[in-house]
Amino acid sequence: TIGGLLTVMDQLQNAALVLVQELSHASADVVEHKYGEEAGDAAHGVADVVTHGATAYVNVGKITTKAVAKMVVGHAALDVMQTEEERKQTSEQRAITQPTLDP
Repeated sequence: TIGGLLTVMDQLQNAALVLVQELSHASADVVEHKYGEEAGDAAHGVADVVTHGATAYVNVGKITTKAVAKMVVGHAALDVMQTEEERKQTSEQRAITQPTLDP
């Protein structure tokens, strides 16, 4: 189902965020060990920026994915409950309010 797929995608994205965070901070630890505390502090700052950037990127993607999935499921539910004539009219209204963009 769509809900199950979204749950799996969410968990994969969460795992990717944990991986980014752990790798960036481990790299910062190596920098600190090799080049000293000051360089390590700078590297940890960069690691935080990378982690926050990755989190923001994933969150924006989730908004889009959830919004599209919600719209598709909502439209499908309405279409199932409508007659053929109502479905045709609803489809025309959707085309007006949600035009297709040319690439």
